[in-house]
Amino acid sequence: MRMQPWQAEPAEYDVAITRLPLYAHLDTERHVNNVSVLEFHLEARLQLMMKGLGADSWHSDGVRLRPLRTVTQFVEQVHYGAPVTAAARLVEIGQSVFRILSAVFQNGRCAGVQDCLMGAWVGSGWVELPNAVKTALSAVLHPVAGLEALEQERGTFPSSWPCRWPLVSRYADLDSDRHLGELALYRYVEQARARPIYTLIEGGLGVVIARLDTAFYRWDAMEADPGVDSGIHRVGNTSLGLAALTSTAGTPLVTAEAVIVLLDRETGRPTSVTPALRERLQPMLFASI
Repeated sequence: MRMQPWQAEPAEYDVAITRLPLYAHLDTERHVNNVSVLEFHLEARLQLMMKGLGADSWHSDGVRLRPLRTVTQFVEQVHYGAPVTAAARLVEIGQSVFRILSAVFQNGRCAGVQDCLMGAWVGSGWVELPNAVKTALSAVLHPVAGLEALEQERGTFPSSWPCRWPLVSRYADLDSDRHLGELALYRYVEQARARPIYTLIEGGLGVVIARLDTAFYRWDAMEADPGVDSGIHRVGNTSLGLAALTSTAGTPLVTAEAVIVLLDRETGRPTSVTPALRERLQPMLFASI
């Protein structure tokens, strides 16, 4: 979904929180890391759900409400030292999913928006939303007329990937329900971006993630350490498209597609992919590129 003008207005949302970014949120480019920005979206979403479902709904031993897909647009960089406001609005409730739009603001400007489809996970699979959940959430439903649909992304996976990294899971990756946490999964696919980003930085370029489209497949407790497969599937004039798959014991957990924009460090403006840069990226390209 393209960002709509109303999404940049804090008053259009029904729940808002304000927090200071922490020093630990910063990355090597000295702005707030993308996963930490996603943390603000997650917290606003959770606060909105708690408004409808009750103060104790942040944990569950039965039905667990988890994302099926998030599409995040990073509009501006978020910086250290100034408060961040994250806001959320429930716009749709269906048989199996509900949809929350959220936004992040800093210094009076919209720094990014997210479109999230939430589903119900029980045991080892997705189920329809319980009637009690739909009824409770309807109290905070605030639809948007003419809103473009967001589909559940369930595509096919490439048979081979240019790059693969093993990962080691940590106790800190688990959430309060003893499943892999949403932010841990974001960090897994972030690792898939590390190699091309380092290649770009070593070439004297700056980079920003403009868009991140993430599909979540499973929320089981993890039985084995995960691995990350990735590859560059598109090379544009000033940007790259990177796909990633995180799996454990051969079972897909999450996929993500990121749009990485190249910047000239002196001007802060997008800069072109040169033949020399494309050559350095060659080991990371899918064979069809």
